[in-house]
Amino acid sequence: MCAHHDQGETKGQFIRFAVVGCINVLVSLLVFQVCYSSAQFGAGLNLLIDGMALRLGLESTNGAVSNALGYSAGMVSSFLLNKRWTFRASGPLARQLPRFLLLNLVGLALSSLSLLLFVDLLHGSHLTVWGITTLAVVLLNFYGNKLWTFRAQLPVMSHERA
Repeated sequence: MCAHHDQGETKGQFIRFAVVGCINVLVSLLVFQVCYSSAQFGAGLNLLIDGMALRLGLESTNGAVSNALGYSAGMVSSFLLNKRWTFRASGPLARQLPRFLLLNLVGLALSSLSLLLFVDLLHGSHLTVWGITTLAVVLLNFYGNKLWTFRAQLPVMSHERA
């Protein structure tokens, strides 16, 4: 009976995780679009970054900077929604946030390396590789968050000597 309950709980968490993922895509897209289309967006930061970009022969970094801000907004949304709704975790932020960030960076690195290897070097189908890689990273993130980032901490037991 307990195993059946755990499977049902995991299924519900995965569905909520997928809904959160869709919300995060929308948050990321919205922030990206607002930043990218705003003429006044990050004027000081953009001037600094664009100055470096010009030395590298790039005309602008507005797309990259807007993407980084959109991705960051999506990560904030993801952390808050997954902590509160998907996994209903009450653990300390100081423990969960670094784990969440590390897990997301590992997923980003694995997906980037996968695309570099299978698309750029081996000339595989970019959509096929992207799809398989995305599925693998989603599963990694779900189980990593469930079993590591937002796992409930067991109470510390003190042992008294008689």
